[in-house]
Amino acid sequence: GYIVALVPLIYYVSLPVNDGSQRYREAGLWLREHADAEDTVLAHERLKRIMFYAGRTYPQTTWLAYRESASVAEIREIITRDRPAWFVDAEASHRNLPDETQHFKALLGGEVTESPPAHQVGPAGLRVMVFRLGDAAPDHDIKRRRKPAESEAPAEGR
Repeated sequence: GYIVALVPLIYYVSLPVNDGSQRYREAGLWLREHADAEDTVLAHERLKRIMFYAGRTYPQTTWLAYRESASVAEIREIITRDRPAWFVDAEASHRNLPDETQHFKALLGGEVTESPPAHQVGPAGLRVMVFRLGDAAPDHDIKRRRKPAESEAPAEGR
C-alpha cells in the first residue's frame, strides 16, 4: 500500500522548482536592466508579474497592456499606432487565444516585430520572449571589441 501512495510523489519530486514563475522574474529583471526608464513596453494584461519585476507597474505609465486574446493583426496595429520600444510575450500565458501555437509561429516568423527576440528565457513551451522594436538594439546590448590605436600598440625593441 505504501508503494502505491509514493508513486505520485516521485513524479512531483522530479518537476523543476519554480519553473513557471522563475522565467517571469528573469525576463522582468533583464528588461529592467536593458530598457530605458522612459521606454514603453507592450505586454498583455496577464504578464503583470514580468512588468512588476521590470519596474513597470503602478504608478509607472510605461507599460502598455493589451487583451491577451488579441490577434497578430491587432498586436501589429497597436505597435504601429503606439510605437512601443519593447514587446513581451510568453508561451502558455494566453487562456483565450484560439491557437497559441500559431500565434508564436507568427511572432517568431517576424510577422509582428520583423526581428528575432532580443532575449528569451524558459524551456520550450514556456518561453518568455522580449522583442526590441525599432531600428536597432541599444549599444549596451552589443558587445564590441575595441582595437588598440597605433599609439597604444606596444613598441618593439624596448
